[in-house]
Amino acid sequence: MPDRHPANHLATEPHPFPPVAVDYRTRPPALTRTVQAWRTWREEDPSWEGRRYCTSLDAAKAHAAADYIGSEYSWYPGDDPDDEAPQTVLTWTERYGRWCLLENGLDTGVRIAQSIVWGPA
Repeated sequence: MPDRHPANHLATEPHPFPPVAVDYRTRPPALTRTVQAWRTWREEDPSWEGRRYCTSLDAAKAHAAADYIGSEYSWYPGDDPDDEAPQTVLTWTERYGRWCLLENGLDTGVRIAQSIVWGPA
């Protein structure tokens, strides 16, 4: 029976883009900060719909909180607040250089951290 492990077929299957050698001996181009962004994510949940980059911390906090409520309670901004709004208190706290979303004082796993995008100088 042939070995079907994907790593064993990398060299034998045609690749849509041929490999290009990288000359690591030459100095790379100088970089500069191009964008400062705030990245949102939920720990231990790589499929969370709220993963995004925002250009302001306030926007990142608002979107992450709304996405958390939507994923946990199926309630979204624009829904009727009198009928369906969850009775919960969300707060943000800073720990270890990141912002952490708390629900009624308990950690939700939702995080925000600053990210820098670098581009050619």
